[in-house]
Amino acid sequence: MKRNISILSSIILSTLLLAACSSSTEEETSSTALISLNITDAPVDEADEVVIEFTSVSLLPNEGDEIVFNFEDDDSTPDEDESKMSIDLLALQGVASQPLLENVEIPAGSYNQIRLGVNAEYDDVMDSYITIAGTQHELRVPSGSQTGLKLNTPFTVAAGTADMTVADDNSVYTIDFDLRKSITDPKGQPGYILKPVLRLIQNINTGSISGTVAATLLEASHCSTGNAVYVFEGNDITPDDITSADIDDTDIDPVTASLLSYDDITEVYSYEVGFLSEGAYTLAFTCVANLDDENDNVEVVFETIDNVDVVAGENTDFPIE
Repeated sequence: MKRNISILSSIILSTLLLAACSSSTEEETSSTALISLNITDAPVDEADEVVIEFTSVSLLPNEGDEIVFNFEDDDSTPDEDESKMSIDLLALQGVASQPLLENVEIPAGSYNQIRLGVNAEYDDVMDSYITIAGTQHELRVPSGSQTGLKLNTPFTVAAGTADMTVADDNSVYTIDFDLRKSITDPKGQPGYILKPVLRLIQNINTGSISGTVAATLLEASHCSTGNAVYVFEGNDITPDDITSADIDDTDIDPVTASLLSYDDITEVYSYEVGFLSEGAYTLAFTCVANLDDENDNVEVVFETIDNVDVVAGENTDFPIE
């Protein structure tokens, strides 16, 4: 059984409940919580856009009915085919993110799954698509339009107070949508396949790393156009290329990655990686990340390997030289 809640209806309901509960006892207000859920992305080479059309967010509690938030316009009540939110994931790199749910009310307690409803199949409709060299190609999520994108990571939201209008810091989460591990080109088939690698992050426990990259590292004869910083969990990790989610491999995959950006004014290369849990990491820079393809047996060479620590709530400035 499902409880379907539109985003607009949820906001109205939350306001009414908060007003009604202002004179209630603490026990009466301890059964609900506010949650915010955002989305961010680890980039992919050569693409200009990666647009996903989301239709809903579902939360599955350990006990009770699935809670479904359908996207809709603020001034209308559209039918299911019109309920959607299109997001260009490539615009959400580094510490950038975009809300999917913002301060919506749900029952307090433990949850075991988040499901993102999407329109993504081969149907000659550019709802979800990737743009490469100015040309749009359809993106298909195998069974995605029927079952959605599932994230089976447990999380808990604590009850709020009667006057709460903004989600507690402990109830703000971000889904990291790692495109570098997710998009594949099925040779001989139309479009591209999206097999999402998703990571749920509790924002309060995360920090970021950013810094400049020495231009000399991009000048080696074997360098191509794939300038990227890979981030591995733990210190002193031997870096390796990215393995497809379908391949059973014992190698350690990067948690995320960052493409370099170039400032025309300062003439400096830089990188930025956000939403990293507090702890120790290994940074590895490569100038051939564009060759990191599961279909090609090409060795990815790393120019530098460094240990870096991340502190929650802080940015670590770390130049790569």
